[in-house]
This record gives sequence, structure tokens and C-alpha cells, in this order.
Amino acid sequence: MRYGYFAYEQRKISINKVDYGFIGFAEMNSALRKHETSVRELREWGFALLRTGRYESGYFNFCYGEIDDYDEPGDVLATVDVAWDGSRELMPSES
Repeated sequence: MRYGYFAYEQRKISINKVDYGFIGFAEMNSALRKHETSVRELREWGFALLRTGRYESGYFNFCYGEIDDYDEPGDVLATVDVAWDGSRELMPSES
């Protein structure tokens, strides 16, 4: 089984609809590291992606889970939601 990190920017497209725009992916070598390590490092991976400077303020979702045959997320083991002001997290969420 393959595992990895996925990143999405959440954009409101109407009153009751949100679009999840894919912004990043990194495959983890699950043979060399435990799931607990990948889950613990998910938040920092997401912040490193946001700090590249390509992302302005917004609401972002990062998840760690299985990678299916189409390189899409399968079963998700952990998620982190982040409100980002363009340079830092606005209000830390509970993990």
C-alpha cells in the first residue's frame, strides 16, 4: 500500500458549496517510517507548502492517507484544517 500527503485549498463557490482545489502532494515511504510519524508531521508539511509564497490567505486542508490506483486519496488517516493569512496560521485548530 502507498501512503502520502495531500493538500487542498477550500474555496466557497456558492452559498452552500465549497470547491476543494488540489495544490500539493507528497508520497511517503511507508516502509521507512511509521504512520504515527507521518501523522505528527502532517501539519508542518502543510505549513512548508504554504510558506513557499504561492498561496495567499485562505482556508486549507491537509490529509495523510492511502494513495489509490489513480494517485488520489483513498482511506484518510489524518486531516488538518488551517486558516492562513498569507504568512502564518490565523487560529490554530485542535488536532
